[in-house]
Amino acid sequence: MSKTKTDKSAENKPKEENQKKEPGFRFQEQLEDLQVQVKQAEEKAEDNWQKALRALAEVENIKRRSQKELSQAHQFGLESFIKNLLPALDSIEKALEVEGESEAFTAMHKGVELTQKLLHDAMHKVGLVAVNPKDEAFNPELHEAMTMVESPDVESHTIIDVIQTGYLLNERLVRPARVVVAK
Repeated sequence: MSKTKTDKSAENKPKEENQKKEPGFRFQEQLEDLQVQVKQAEEKAEDNWQKALRALAEVENIKRRSQKELSQAHQFGLESFIKNLLPALDSIEKALEVEGESEAFTAMHKGVELTQKLLHDAMHKVGLVAVNPKDEAFNPELHEAMTMVESPDVESHTIIDVIQTGYLLNERLVRPARVVVAK
């Protein structure tokens, strides 16, 4: 019996030692697990912070883009209306080229001039500017050459006549000036 008691007490000793070490070991293991969890949480928080910053930057970009598009819509929204109105302006210009001497003609001519001035003033208020480049150098970005003519007293590539006035809307070409250019 003493042998079995001794054997049992020998078996109990390592268990007691393990039990004494186990709480410290468990604490260390739990601490390491918590440190890993904290590190993972910090990484996730940093990832979420970066996502939030990118989302904020994207919102700012969308806001700026929308403001720019709105501004352009305001500036150039009239473009199709103005393109449809240009033939009427051209007709008024042609009407003013006609000459006559009667009193009725003079009164009508004066009325057409006033109408043209009112239209030009209204167009200028919305940003429409006439391109009438007579005696200027030919610029293919603003002018459309209809023909070239020999002209010894004018420098080559100079506009000698404007067939049709061109127009810019807020510095953007709506219609090029149709011109005659010296060779």
